[in-house]
Amino acid sequence: MTRQSELGGDDQIGLGIHGLGVAGALMLGAALTHRQVRVAGVSDLRLSQLPLQRLPSSCRRYEDLDHLLQDDEVDVVYIATPTSCHFLDAQQVLAAGRSAVVEKPFTADLESAATLVELAVSPNQVLLVGHSRSFDPDVQAVAHLVQTGVVGRVEFIAATHFSAWLRRPRLADEFDSSLGGGIINRQAVHQIDTVRLILGGDALQVVAAHHRNDQGLDTVGSYLAWLESSAGVSVTMLMDGTGGFLDGGERPIRTAATNESDRKRHMSDAILSAALAGDSQPVRSNDHDHEDVVVIGTDGEIRATNGSVVISSSTGRRPVSLEGFAGGRTAVLDELVAGLVDARPLHDAKWGYENMRICEALASRRSPWTS
Repeated sequence: MTRQSELGGDDQIGLGIHGLGVAGALMLGAALTHRQVRVAGVSDLRLSQLPLQRLPSSCRRYEDLDHLLQDDEVDVVYIATPTSCHFLDAQQVLAAGRSAVVEKPFTADLESAATLVELAVSPNQVLLVGHSRSFDPDVQAVAHLVQTGVVGRVEFIAATHFSAWLRRPRLADEFDSSLGGGIINRQAVHQIDTVRLILGGDALQVVAAHHRNDQGLDTVGSYLAWLESSAGVSVTMLMDGTGGFLDGGERPIRTAATNESDRKRHMSDAILSAALAGDSQPVRSNDHDHEDVVVIGTDGEIRATNGSVVISSSTGRRPVSLEGFAGGRTAVLDELVAGLVDARPLHDAKWGYENMRICEALASRRSPWTS
């Protein structure tokens, strides 16, 4: 097993992927093409039912985490199981002396997140939280521009997101906030992560928030929040997950609840097949999303919209090249490698805990006019 002190520039980290749903399938695709990572093993309860015909023979297959952790070639485990399982899975991985990457949301509740912060203290282990939007190239570019002072002192940030999140295939626990589900736990965390990265990790406090339930489901369908950073920057976040028409096409139609799990598994299996076929653009689940981040500074403004970044100032308006910024789960793996070799990762357990704390504050706040 490769330890942190043994890693060199040419060494590869042995990655195990636990859970081959949508997130695990996407990570598998990224890991199979990453120069410093080799996929040592995968585990999933549905192993015999998955389309794994193209999985490299060097990648061993297991039906549970116990057996995956018995593989001495696995240095790090990527946990892509349901959110309600994250705490116990991460706890088991850390107890086995391995490092872990936990898919967001970090855990299902703040107490278990705090426990993982206490457990993730060994200098030879890393606990990283991702993927989230802050790993995407456009958000990394905005953060870089802000940190280099291109727009002066930041005064205001607005993040908006309109999507069909509630209309896509969902398992029951994805709606249940007590299990880490719902739009706030699963989507607000992206906006929180984005804002925190842009602000360089400033602490955020929720000043006010309002959310409404979707008419067809007993869960939050949209929210609006106002936050303040420790540096005095005002932040607004808005999301609606009930739409789907903004970028054209047809709005997804929610099917009967009994069909959702089948649709979800069909979608994840399609992504898995595409990833194993070497498709660099596997089946997407968010084609109807429209995301926007606006940063207003004393000397200019930055706008990131659906993967493109533009700077506006007194000298004019210009697009920003995203070349050089690794995307998505490739960026997660880059941070993992750096964290194991020479630095603690930014998106560590404390970062994940803080994101959850803000989500909890957002969920518990109500505007004065809300009963």
